[in-house]
Amino acid sequence: MRGTTFTAMMFAATAAAFALLQAPSDSDLFWHLQSGEWMLDHGQILDRDLWSFTRTGTSYTVGAWLGQVVLAVVYRMGDWVGIDLLRAALVGTASFFVARITLRVQPHVGWAAIPVLATILVSRMVWGDRPQLFTLALFPIVLDQLMATRLEGRVGRLLLLPPLFVLWANLHNAFVIGLVAVAVFAVESVIARDVRTRRPLLIALVACVAATQLNPAGGGAIRRAAAYGALLPGWIVEDRPLDVLSGAGMVFALLLLTTLGAALIRGRDGIVARLGAPFLWPGLIAPFAVLALAIQRETPYACMVLSPFVAAMVPVPEVYWPAIFV
Repeated sequence: MRGTTFTAMMFAATAAAFALLQAPSDSDLFWHLQSGEWMLDHGQILDRDLWSFTRTGTSYTVGAWLGQVVLAVVYRMGDWVGIDLLRAALVGTASFFVARITLRVQPHVGWAAIPVLATILVSRMVWGDRPQLFTLALFPIVLDQLMATRLEGRVGRLLLLPPLFVLWANLHNAFVIGLVAVAVFAVESVIARDVRTRRPLLIALVACVAATQLNPAGGGAIRRAAAYGALLPGWIVEDRPLDVLSGAGMVFALLLLTTLGAALIRGRDGIVARLGAPFLWPGLIAPFAVLALAIQRETPYACMVLSPFVAAMVPVPEVYWPAIFV
């Protein structure tokens, strides 16, 4: 086992242990469980409101139908312990891939640990037992495959993306942020004229968009996601703009300021020397930072993008930290 993989597993195990100790507390959990139970009992997808008094029969998005079914199956099989284990598994998976993304560009755990732990701490804001936990796990998996392709030329990893997007599009409707990441990598490879990855990434983008159509809403799922901000009622706290004076907000702001400061100090040549693909990083950081500032529940995904950049931009590790985890 490579040292970086072992280190990523340690981060994952730690995060999973903390997630396991967290009691179920999400206010929407019972709605998701009841919806999943109804679909299991009736053998069809629930596409209308059955539970409220004033809006009974109103149609609504089915973008998280499979996530609700999974929650219901896990609850049937393992009761609340099952829900705890599912949460721990998804948080652990997210943490493993966040660590692996960061360790790809900074294999020295001393420098990688700070942004990785910061990202895990920020991710606690979406550890509620609901389908968004699947997005928490799937986004860094997708990002890891993209980085392996663009930074290491391992284009075979792109074959994993379409099946992942078929699954994601049915588990939770935030799969669109994954499409944004694929699009950024594809466009950057064209701008950079990278012969190895340009064509595979463009094909992967088309394939991933097509894969997301394999859900009950079809193209409507993407259209709804594109209009997400306009659909939000102002009283949903997690969908309000990020408060940078909150705990998670301050951690994100620190990562973002560190990123901007490092980019100014290092310059284009410094970024190329440490990371390569200089156009990739502003293309990733800018949209995800704006998304986090506009909708606070998206902050963990912005931190996942910032983590490898911050870790890679620190001083030359050989001078400051022994390479014991390489």
